Amino acid sequence: MPNSISREELEDLHLPQLGRRLNFKHAGSIRPSCVEGACEALVDDVTTCVLYAEIVEGHVKKFGTTGSVRDRQVLNRNTINNILAFQDGRYRGINKKIMDPRTYDKFKQQAPGLIRDGKKIEIWATSLSSYAACQDPMKRCNAKCPACQAVEADLNKRYRTIEYGWATRLN
Repeated sequence: MPNSISREELEDLHLPQLGRRLNFKHAGSIRPSCVEGACEALVDDVTTCVLYAEIVEGHVKKFGTTGSVRDRQVLNRNTINNILAFQDGRYRGINKKIMDPRTYDKFKQQAPGLIRDGKKIEIWATSLSSYAACQDPMKRCNAKCPACQAVEADLNKRYRTIEYGWATRLN
């Protein structure tokens, strides 16, 4: 499958346009919890301008950028748990993005089922630049600078995550 990736490749991923290796490190996972119909995020924090990969059973589902990989994955965990609760009739919120499956993007369609099936989402991450080099004066930390977006887009394109994963756009 086009989006397969090995641990060794992640640890030594080279992008010629960067002129360096990315050296992803395993940062943790989102996995089923001991509470039925829920998941937990056990993720080390990597901060500043972070490139992360979400991988299920050796297949890249998405490359993304963020200021804090832990904060981003906690949001993903919350979304999965809310959808699982909605599917089980336990959801008490009012978020229409959770309550209306017709609006689900590919992550919302696929991730809860993976957790329900006992699978985990592996999180790999690396910092792309320093805080000072990747800064938007209007934001505290901007992982959406053009250089970071270009790396994210290149990897999503290379691993065809829009077709075979849950990325919805290149960046």
